[in-house]
Amino acid sequence: MKKKRSFSVCMAAILLLGFSSISLGTVRLAAAESASEEITAAAAFIHPGILQNAAGIQTMKDKVASHAEPWYSTYTALQSTVASYGTISAGDYTLTAITHNNSGGWNEMRLAATKVYNLALMYTITGDATYAAGSRTIMMKYASIFTGVGTSGDTGSVYDTNLDVGVVTFKFSAAAELLRYGYSGWSAADTASLIAMFNKNTGGTAISMYQLLSNAAVLATYDMDNITHGHAAILREGSMAYAVFAEDTTLYNLVKSDFKANSTAYYTNQGAESWQKKPDKSQGANGYSLLYNYNATTGQSKESDRDQAHALVNLSAFINVAQIAWNQGDNSLYEFNNRLLLKATNFSAQYNLGYEVDAYVTAYPWNHHSDSGITTYDRGKAAENMYASAYNYNKFSSAAAASEYTYLSKYVNNPVYAADKNGYDVTGYAALISSVANRAADYTSNVTPVNNAINWGTSGLAYLLNGSSNIYGEYASGFVSGSSRDYSKLRLTGTKAIAALPYTSFSNVSKMNMNYSSTGTGTLEIRTASSAGTLKGQPEAYAEGATHGDRGTLLATIPVTNTGSLTTYTTTALSGNILTTSGSAGGTVTGNYMIYVVFKGASSSTSMNLLYLTLQ
Repeated sequence: MKKKRSFSVCMAAILLLGFSSISLGTVRLAAAESASEEITAAAAFIHPGILQNAAGIQTMKDKVASHAEPWYSTYTALQSTVASYGTISAGDYTLTAITHNNSGGWNEMRLAATKVYNLALMYTITGDATYAAGSRTIMMKYASIFTGVGTSGDTGSVYDTNLDVGVVTFKFSAAAELLRYGYSGWSAADTASLIAMFNKNTGGTAISMYQLLSNAAVLATYDMDNITHGHAAILREGSMAYAVFAEDTTLYNLVKSDFKANSTAYYTNQGAESWQKKPDKSQGANGYSLLYNYNATTGQSKESDRDQAHALVNLSAFINVAQIAWNQGDNSLYEFNNRLLLKATNFSAQYNLGYEVDAYVTAYPWNHHSDSGITTYDRGKAAENMYASAYNYNKFSSAAAASEYTYLSKYVNNPVYAADKNGYDVTGYAALISSVANRAADYTSNVTPVNNAINWGTSGLAYLLNGSSNIYGEYASGFVSGSSRDYSKLRLTGTKAIAALPYTSFSNVSKMNMNYSSTGTGTLEIRTASSAGTLKGQPEAYAEGATHGDRGTLLATIPVTNTGSLTTYTTTALSGNILTTSGSAGGTVTGNYMIYVVFKGASSSTSMNLLYLTLQ
């Protein structure tokens, strides 16, 4: 058993270190680490213990070494991403403060945080110290130059910085935790420097990152209204990770308390206002609360009517908070309120796989941003997520029934998403870092085509999806199983057979043709975002998607003739068959969409084999 290590920190012990360029090298497998001792006292922390504990790290290493799935394909995705970083040089990192003016997805430190974590994870798997040195170089450079958050005296300069601070704190802490307990090049002075960075408030900055993380009273001075919305979850995952890294019991308990806070009475009557409705904070609004963000009956998110990408980021942050607690020996956040987090995850998986959700509350406040219901905008854009963490806990460590994670299972067992990746908000690679040993047999039993997906060969779907080769969903009317699944073609049967294809990109497409065989006549409709999409205009703009609910659009209607048999194929030879907003041929489409193929055969017994679709 591995003994818990503790430390004491002298905030003055900040060392100005020399930095060198780090070239990322080759991969080699490291020796095993022993399992961590599980402890339950509130003041004691398990290390390593943020996104992984020692036992989980050992499982990850063993499974990557043996090329077991879903670890190995996820690892290769990580490996490819890290290979793109090239040389790591301290001179490339110059940001000294996070303010409203530089906040957002392209904030330098926010982007650097992803590299920091990915490099540390690669080191943990391979033992190649080049990766560890690169991660440490970035963190120690910021530790030496960072001054704080916002600008002193400017009340608007702190707004939205919680997004960047949450991501930076989360990924820096998770990376440093791996290095601190597994890399000889990480010192106690490095730990002190990093903790001091999070507490810095110098050089005219308004607050420290820690003041944001701990909901300090000084925040009342600034406009922080967005903390009452889904943005808060990102900040809280940073708080939770930092609390473990710094052994801050007070902060750790604050996060747990906020996660479980009862936030049922948080809105005043907003009347006809239909966009960005704001809660009355005096009524106990708590953006950090699971109950505030997710409907306990349906599982829908407050962001479900905004766009699916925001809903997913919010959900992934809550999963990370629960996962950290689980790695600390506490399952109460995963199990809270009859496993509400699982209900929310299953809801999101169901909708983003292309299925219609079982129930959706359209009444305010759950229709939080729009009065038009759940939005199709970014539907299916869910490759960057932490679903696999929730699946592994609920499948192997909870009393949850299989019916509670039906769609979550379909999602994580689909090869399109099994090799998940991360983004500048989401840590990702959950199948790699969270999968327990039993996951290997579980994945083999459920992966395509056994459970939920069809692998349409490279001569088929690749024409449509630029090299990807999987589609998901059940086939026949209303996603009821019944159509065949093999590795060369898609068979659709009936008067309304539907297949959902992964999120993909179109650019100035004016024609869509296909190669098919059929036992009768019919039509094939190509739709975006929704299986029932109508002519609402294409391309779909963000504002339209975020405020108008279902933005599914009919792109093309392709006639299907009777080829005589399902083994006799023909190719359509149409021109300009992408529709305009008025429904006539001659339109074009550019954008990112989930695609639905809807076959309307002449009778319930009419079948067609779709060999491939082409876009021009």
